[in-house]
Amino acid sequence: MSKSKIRFGWSRYTGVASSIKDMSRDSSSNNLDKFSKGLPIGLGRSYGDSGLNGTGISWSSKKLKKINVNPNTGIAICESGVTIGELEREALRFGYFPPTVPGTEFVTIGGAFASNIHGKSHHVYGSFADNVISIVLRNSKGQDFRLAPDDDSSEKFWATAGGMGLTGFIISVEIKLIKVESSYFSVEEKRVANLTEIIATILDFDEKFAYSVAWIDCSGNFIGRGLVLGGNHASKEALPEEIAKKPYQIDSPKIYSLPRFIPDGIINRVSIRLFNEMWFRKKTKSGYVNYQPFLHPLDFISNWNRIYGKKGFIEYQFQIPFGSEDFLAHVLLKMKEYNAYSFLTVLKKFGQSDNPYLSFPTAGWTLSVDIPGSTKNLLQLLEELDNLLVEKTGKIYLTKDVRMSSESFRRMYPDFKKWNKIRLQMEPNNYWESEQSGRLGI
Repeated sequence: MSKSKIRFGWSRYTGVASSIKDMSRDSSSNNLDKFSKGLPIGLGRSYGDSGLNGTGISWSSKKLKKINVNPNTGIAICESGVTIGELEREALRFGYFPPTVPGTEFVTIGGAFASNIHGKSHHVYGSFADNVISIVLRNSKGQDFRLAPDDDSSEKFWATAGGMGLTGFIISVEIKLIKVESSYFSVEEKRVANLTEIIATILDFDEKFAYSVAWIDCSGNFIGRGLVLGGNHASKEALPEEIAKKPYQIDSPKIYSLPRFIPDGIINRVSIRLFNEMWFRKKTKSGYVNYQPFLHPLDFISNWNRIYGKKGFIEYQFQIPFGSEDFLAHVLLKMKEYNAYSFLTVLKKFGQSDNPYLSFPTAGWTLSVDIPGSTKNLLQLLEELDNLLVEKTGKIYLTKDVRMSSESFRRMYPDFKKWNKIRLQMEPNNYWESEQSGRLGI
């Protein structure tokens, strides 16, 4: 039974009325194409409108929750409704861990593949799809197909990785895990004074750590001062004695909620500047930290996105190639010029990637900036940045996008035509559609 309700992207910047229907495990019971249009959905953690569909049925993966980890091979088979956190905890029970996870555990496995997510470990382990052995994809006729990166279905596999759910409904994913000796990370954090230092420190940390990330102070002088954090999976013998007695701490995280109603105006120039100053001055981390606060630091608050008020926020996340680091400084200066403030600004380095079509991670840098939707002339600022980003051969992350133009999209993703040709082979009736795909003309 489908039901209609207003759904928002995670940034709460835009929402639509959606009719939702649960996808069943049995393909024979699904006659999808009797509906006008469809879109696979998970937990709604896509920031913009890529997970919204106001014209047809949103097919939910919430009932597809089977997970199996082979303790001998380290291979997990997960149905698409399994979350990253559920996979992490099940894998740790056998001494394994997924090599690529995002900044939140509340992302489904199907959504992780459809967005081809990246994490703090891209320079070592690549994107999510780089560690996937195969997927089972359901088309609009209710037929299931196995796709893999190393056989004659590879083009369809890679068109689905990062394809934003527009090639079919992912039923399950077979993924390679890595062996770990504990649930802890050995971490080091360093305070740096400016953007030049932050880039140099990330490059240094990437030689020492499998996981690295930087937070940048986007207030005050906008010079790029911040904190760089690195970490490695900790071996059991390296752990302090009191931790080594129980090296796998895999309890579900304790979650708190903000009040349902939060008055507008809490996020403003003063509060953001105060937070940035306090965060920059905090004691730096060193030693051993369990995986949850290291990999998913905001997950202890279930609805932190509500703090931005009724107008939500826009997360502007882009990638630029090596050699274009001047664009990072340009973004900070333009934010200062427009009085656009952010307390969540993250910089990471991408390693090499051969992923074609619509996947986001490409060798270079990625910066994500959360800007309140109430910021004056915000869309004008982002349009100016888009124009220069295109010249730098950079691109915007589709999972975070909510306002990019179709012209910018085609210039940022030059393999779009190749992807679309494969997509139409898979779905000639163009059944799968989102608000984003309509906006971008996909």
